[in-house]
Amino acid sequence: MNRSILISLCLLAVPFVNAQDHSLPGQLPTTAMPAALPSIIDKVHSSIARIEVRYRYETTDKTAPPVTYSISITGTGFVLDKEGHIGTASHVVDQGIAQAEISKALIPMGKALDPLSLKQEINIFFPENNGATPDGGDVYAVAQGCTANNVLSDKNSDVAVLSCLHNPVGMRFSLDTKDRGIRPPVTPAEIRKDHPREGEMISTSGFPLSIPVLVTNTGWLATSYFRDERDRSLYLGSMLINHGDSGAPVYMSANGQVIGIVTEYRSAPEGNSGLTVIVPVENLFGLLHESEPKH
Repeated sequence: MNRSILISLCLLAVPFVNAQDHSLPGQLPTTAMPAALPSIIDKVHSSIARIEVRYRYETTDKTAPPVTYSISITGTGFVLDKEGHIGTASHVVDQGIAQAEISKALIPMGKALDPLSLKQEINIFFPENNGATPDGGDVYAVAQGCTANNVLSDKNSDVAVLSCLHNPVGMRFSLDTKDRGIRPPVTPAEIRKDHPREGEMISTSGFPLSIPVLVTNTGWLATSYFRDERDRSLYLGSMLINHGDSGAPVYMSANGQVIGIVTEYRSAPEGNSGLTVIVPVENLFGLLHESEPKH
C-alpha cells in the first residue's frame, strides 16, 4: 500500500525564525498613514500572486511498500512586466529546502534522497478583487492560477523570476465562489525609477502564515542603504512581516510604486526585530537582463 506523508512549510527566510505576532513599540498610528492608502492597496493587489511550490518524492524499494513524501512551500510574488514575469524570493522556489526536509525524514528508514527523483510543481494563484461580498464571504479568496514553467534564480541576492506557461497579464479569471463573477485583470506592478529615501512610508502585501488572503503591513524605510554579511546592497524597512511574506512587493504607500521585495527579517533575542530586509527591485530586472540572448 502506498503511504503518503505530508510536510507543510511556510517560509520567510533561512534559517527559520519564530515570529512574534504583535504590534511593535513605537509603531505609527494609522492616522499617520496616507489618506489614499486604501486605493493604493487596491491598485497594487492586481499584480500580486500567491506562490505554492509542491514537491513529491516516492521511495523505491523492492522489499518494502513505497512511501510518498509531499511538501508544500508557500510564498508571495508579483508581476514585473507586460510579458508576465513574476518576481519572488529565490528561497521560495529553492529545491534545496525540500531536499533537506525529506532527507531528514528518510534517515530513520536508512535511506538517502535521490535528488533526480524529486518532482517540483510551481503554481501561481491570483486573488480576486478587494471588497466585501454581498453574501458575507471572504474579502479575498485565492482563485484560478497558472503554472510556472521556467525559473531564473540568484541565491546570493535571494531573488527569482518565474515565467508562466501562459502570460497572466490581462487575464480575467472566473472566481471559484458562488455568484462572485470575474476578477479584474492581472496587471504589472508600477516600478519606482529613482532611489527611495530614508523615512518614506512603505507598505507590503503578501500571504503570511498560510493565511489564504492578502495581508498588508505598513511602516517606513529605516535606511535606504545597508550592506549585509553577504555583501548585498539592501534596504531596511521598519515594518512587521511573517513567514509566507517572502517575495512580496514593497511599495511606496503614497503611490504604489514598487521599490523591492521582502526576503527576511533581522532577528533579535526576542524574535522578530521589526526590521525587514528588502532586496532592491533592480536585482530582479538584472536577473532578467542577464538571461536575455546576447547578439
